[in-house]
Amino acid sequence: MTESNGNRRASIDLICPPHDIKMGIRQSVDDALDFSVLLFYLDSNKRTYILRRYNGDHGKHTDPLTSEVIWGPHIHKITEECQRTFHKDEGHAEATGRYHTLEQAIEVFMSDMNICYEARKNQTSITNNNRW
Repeated sequence: MTESNGNRRASIDLICPPHDIKMGIRQSVDDALDFSVLLFYLDSNKRTYILRRYNGDHGKHTDPLTSEVIWGPHIHKITEECQRTFHKDEGHAEATGRYHTLEQAIEVFMSDMNICYEARKNQTSITNNNRW
């Protein structure tokens, strides 16, 4: 992760042909619970859409669709209504208790988005029926 403007950041290109999909990670240097794990889609015009955003406990969030006040970790998702009505396409959020730390959020995010690590050609699988 690189550090700038008080945040640590990383961007990971995901293999999802023919789509241009990225995973982004951001964490505040000063507050470990102020983080986001994001799924980005870049269209053919290079416009970026945030499809999902897993946020940590960074304070109060008021959902623009429901006016629900959320304290603690929450998951944003893009909605048609937010795209038509609000500044942020992924403005809608729901509270979650499935993670509390950045590391847990990454695990939950990868599971939810069905993202797995790519096996490299020179790696040996630990599930390849090796006899011990």
